[in-house]
Amino acid sequence: MHKTYGPKGVVIIAAHVEQELPSKAMRDRITRFLEEQKATFINLIVEETLDDLSQKTGFDNRPAVFVFDRAGRWRRFEGEELKDVDRYVEELLKN
Repeated sequence: MHKTYGPKGVVIIAAHVEQELPSKAMRDRITRFLEEQKATFINLIVEETLDDLSQKTGFDNRPAVFVFDRAGRWRRFEGEELKDVDRYVEELLKN
């Protein structure tokens, strides 16, 4: 998505969430993986458990994609809906 939509002004932010708080070793593995993938967009390692984050945000599926429009409205995509993210972003870019 970053390669496709970044040049069009879309900002990509990835957040990695685990069942347990991530250890230093896990954070290091995640960082190495992202570097190997050349993931040059913003990448966050969430310092909360999935359960805690679920209680705060209401989402409990991974992966999940949240798309925010220019007005700050957002839509969540998860499961089978993930296939619709690109089409939704394209529609937002037309407006």
